[in-house]
Amino acid sequence: MYKLIFRLTCIIAILLFYSCNSDRSKAAIVHLSPIDSALVDSLSNVYYSDRYSDQQKTLSILRAQKAIYDKYNPEVSQVDFYHSIVSYFSQIGMFDSARIYVDSQWQFSQHNHLLAKNLKAAVYATKADYFAGQQLWDSAISNNLQALALLKECPDKKQSLNIADAISLAYMHQGNFERAFYHYRPYIDRLNEPDAPSRKLDILMNIISMGIESGNDSLAKIGEKCLFMAKSLADSIYLENAQPALDYNLACYYFGINSIDSGLYYSNKALANIQTQKGAELNPELIYVLILENLIPKGRYKEAETIYKEMQQNTDTAKYSRESKHNYYEFGYQLALKAGSASNALKALQRLQAIDEEMYKYTNSDQLLKYEVEMKRLANENFVREKEYEAKNQRNYVWSATIIAILALGFSIYIYYHWKKKRLLEHKYWQQQQKQQIVEHKNQLLEERNRIAREMHDDLGTTLTTTFMAVEMVELFPENKEHLQMIRNTANTLYQQVGEVIWNLNVQNDDIGSLNSYMIRFVREFLSTAGIKLNWNTQIDNISKFIPSFQRRMIYLSVKEIINNIVKHAQATVVNINVVQDGDLYKLIVEDDGIGIQSGKEQANSKYGSSGYGMANINLNISRILGTVNWQQVSPAGGSRVTISVLIADE
Repeated sequence: MYKLIFRLTCIIAILLFYSCNSDRSKAAIVHLSPIDSALVDSLSNVYYSDRYSDQQKTLSILRAQKAIYDKYNPEVSQVDFYHSIVSYFSQIGMFDSARIYVDSQWQFSQHNHLLAKNLKAAVYATKADYFAGQQLWDSAISNNLQALALLKECPDKKQSLNIADAISLAYMHQGNFERAFYHYRPYIDRLNEPDAPSRKLDILMNIISMGIESGNDSLAKIGEKCLFMAKSLADSIYLENAQPALDYNLACYYFGINSIDSGLYYSNKALANIQTQKGAELNPELIYVLILENLIPKGRYKEAETIYKEMQQNTDTAKYSRESKHNYYEFGYQLALKAGSASNALKALQRLQAIDEEMYKYTNSDQLLKYEVEMKRLANENFVREKEYEAKNQRNYVWSATIIAILALGFSIYIYYHWKKKRLLEHKYWQQQQKQQIVEHKNQLLEERNRIAREMHDDLGTTLTTTFMAVEMVELFPENKEHLQMIRNTANTLYQQVGEVIWNLNVQNDDIGSLNSYMIRFVREFLSTAGIKLNWNTQIDNISKFIPSFQRRMIYLSVKEIINNIVKHAQATVVNINVVQDGDLYKLIVEDDGIGIQSGKEQANSKYGSSGYGMANINLNISRILGTVNWQQVSPAGGSRVTISVLIADE
């Protein structure tokens, strides 16, 4: 019996050695059955057809593909799913949602300690897609190059091709076409291999784009050669889906050699093909932009104006990328100037400025840059820990194998069962923690939904009911103009209430600066209408100090009610507001020169205690957000002072 246990222990030691020194370069790749492969292809076709029009359907398709891959390798399936989700959200501009899945994939890779380096490469490729969606090309290239470095040690041909294509596209956006050609070589080499005609045509199309747009004579000649190779291939084997892209590239070529009529011919042909094909990969706005870029400099303004109107009718400008929107409004501005329409030119110029500001915001976001630095730091730390782990395994191998080989029967059994019991307890503990987190998250969501529902019912519902009643009165008494004024007033109130709800829900407003700006705008407008002078003074230690939305809302509503009561009841001529923020203490002091405020038992029923909110409710709501309210009369002659002090909750 002891000899058997000793032999088993030796076998375990050998297995542990080989597990510690296994071939880490082996790629984790899923090979689908023919049936599942055909199903995945069909789902992919639907995805490319509807990804810009139906978000819920697209997400359902990605989950369905994940379910298929789960049957083969859940780890590979999860990594690919995160990559697909991030790529999709980045393409449609939902960067906050994409950011959540980037972080989730990173945590998944750390928690599961991915051994296959092609899976680690997929994590870097996911971050690259996230940065590429925001046109941060340097960051996208850097992450993709790290992914390629990992794939050299752990070959995955399909993934390597995809990353090479992504790097090439990023360099094209930067205008570095030589580097784009360099990284596109794996695809260029495939032109000499027996492959599907559609694949060869796609490769030729990309080479054409790099060559024609490069401005480099040698690259332009390569692009021109590939262009007519692609045309010959498309003529011999008609591929409907590839025809619009081929016509587009032909148009680019002829416009480039100043053959405007030929360029217009192929542009119109590409547009006609797109209209007859569902889910065409080429966006029609690209063709319209190409036409306008060549007609306007040639002075053909009437034709350009016709194309611009056609572009408005046949494309959805709401779905344009920021770059496409920029081109669209710039063309509108140029055409309006040529037509002598100053108002239209001004509108187009204002929209163009707004697009430029939006692009600047995304490309110069301090938060995004900090996030990129943090991700690089985590990657470096993980690399160092991995190397230390491998070195430690190599140094301690002989000692570990020797100790395991001489373990006695009782000690081996004890260690085994003790480890098993510990793992079981840890597993149960983490399951309980996950369940508790899920319950807490659901409760938070429910509480937030209830709060929003209450606001919508109490504020917006009441205003809408008043509006409907006024409309009915107009229908009954159309000659009475007072009801129209009532509708106008309630509409303005509704607009303000909706603005307040949106402002409160937007997490970008969770700071002291946003709160003060919003309050002073309301107070200034309200007091100006009432003819009361406002003196506003701030002593802010940190204007970017985080303040939660629930505290921000209660402070704003309290100030709003106090100002409303001053206007209605105080008979004041001057209002002084002082805002002081020192660390976590936020203090707001409102003082007026009116008739004063009562105290004691009469306070709750004083002129400052309106039926809608009232002093008692102000006290209650401020106390709920870790604050206090102090009501004072400035002097026996009159005047009142309200001091609100709040401890800002941690982020």
